[in-house]
Amino acid sequence: GELSYFTGCSSSYSLREITSYSRIQQCHPKRECRIMRRTFGRIWGSLMGMKPQESPAMPIKPQATPAQFSAFKASRSIPQNSALRTRAVPVTSFDLPHIQKLFRDLKRIAKRENLLSLAAPQVGLSFRVFVLDLSNEPKDGELSIIVNPEVLEQSKLKVAADEFCCSLPGFTVSVPRPQEIEVSYQTEQGEHVETSLRGLMARCFLHELDHLEGKMHTDYAKSPLDISERRNTDLISGEGLVTLQKQQQRILKKEIKLQKKLKR
Repeated sequence: GELSYFTGCSSSYSLREITSYSRIQQCHPKRECRIMRRTFGRIWGSLMGMKPQESPAMPIKPQATPAQFSAFKASRSIPQNSALRTRAVPVTSFDLPHIQKLFRDLKRIAKRENLLSLAAPQVGLSFRVFVLDLSNEPKDGELSIIVNPEVLEQSKLKVAADEFCCSLPGFTVSVPRPQEIEVSYQTEQGEHVETSLRGLMARCFLHELDHLEGKMHTDYAKSPLDISERRNTDLISGEGLVTLQKQQQRILKKEIKLQKKLKR
């Protein structure tokens, strides 16, 4: 009578479903207990008008974009014997023609691409040389040749900031760097210099020093999610010095050319 009462009130449970537990109990007593609790709990809940408990929603894990995956894979697929992945050799003779040509080429390329700094391994030559704008106004300053650089001391305070690299354009990685460093290097004439750098100049110096050690800024990314796609905004970080004004001028020139073609 009780079974017919329950089954009459709940159309989703049949008498056959409830009375079949006698056979289950003989073979699987533990399973029978679980099924009985679950089934009669649902029946009782439906009679009392109770809503079934919803399982807690699983947190949605962020997924990397195809561009982030490709950048992460590309930086790790660079051959280990290439200039970008080997430790650069020191410069011992400054008067050699190919060394002087390297100095001129680094300055010329950095100015043409509007870069704050550029290392020799990035142009395929494994020498401990890079150019860096050490002036207070990076846009109009003169690029300095940095040869055989070393870090003598660095501050304990580190600041994370997005860095751009022309060896893997279009992406930035947040890299923690010391706020202030004491460095030594040689000029293009071979003179020894010791100085202190802080802020952006310190970051650029360490960024290029990583290139001389065969390390890229994407090596600081633990997963593709740590790599960000670079947007068309002002960026003064790592090597990049890209102004929004110049980008707008380029877009304007393209629009003018298109308008002239349409008029024709």
